[in-house]
Amino acid sequence: MKLYMGGPSQPPCVGENNRKRRLPQATDEDGKPLNFSWGDGSIDSARLAFAILRDALGNDHEAWRYYMLFKVDPVQLWKAGEPWAISEDAVLQRVKRIREVLDDAAKMRAIVDREARPVDVEAGGGVGRSRQDWEYGR
Repeated sequence: MKLYMGGPSQPPCVGENNRKRRLPQATDEDGKPLNFSWGDGSIDSARLAFAILRDALGNDHEAWRYYMLFKVDPVQLWKAGEPWAISEDAVLQRVKRIREVLDDAAKMRAIVDREARPVDVEAGGGVGRSRQDWEYGR
């Protein structure tokens, strides 16, 4: 089982089978590594969420799909400047919950899409002026 961890003096890493390795960092156009952070809503926290999901899921597409929700919970909830750790099982459980929520939301959107649309009445009688009032300059 993997354990993801980081802290103020320890860059985010993965522990597995009594060995540690750093989480791969994205780089800018000049090849300089971009930072990770936690405890806030910054792009650096989003990078950390994506890196953890990419490693745990082994799939860039899935990591990309879920990383913003994973950033909100748990990455943003970790206290900035303090050590944090999360097991691979906890990551996968969180992703499972995110999938369930997104599936439920898709079902609700499908129900709403099947509902009849409101009819736009041109005869007026509502708030403001009717179309006839505009046409006849009233």
